[in-house]
Amino acid sequence: MLMEKSYSKTLGIGSISFLISIFAAIFMCLDINGNKLGESFMNVFNLPAAYGYVGLILFIFAYIIGSKNKEDKFAKAGVQLSKIFITIYIVFIIIGLIQSLLF
Repeated sequence: MLMEKSYSKTLGIGSISFLISIFAAIFMCLDINGNKLGESFMNVFNLPAAYGYVGLILFIFAYIIGSKNKEDKFAKAGVQLSKIFITIYIVFIIIGLIQSLLF
């Protein structure tokens, strides 16, 4: 008799990584009436931090959670999505620094 191994992953703490990544992407990119959702959110609650920094912190948080709980369902997707957005942040920071030095 052959024993079947189950490779299905379960939801857990690592699964939250994907949800945080999706929320951070919406927080950063969704435009409502000319304002980003993150900017509107920060204004409603009178928080002094820039929404860009909050989004970056959310992506880093999602990356850490997903990396520490790789065996959970959607953890890998959360880590990959976080990596993509963090890389985009770094590229834009470098481009901004180069522009400020050259122009």
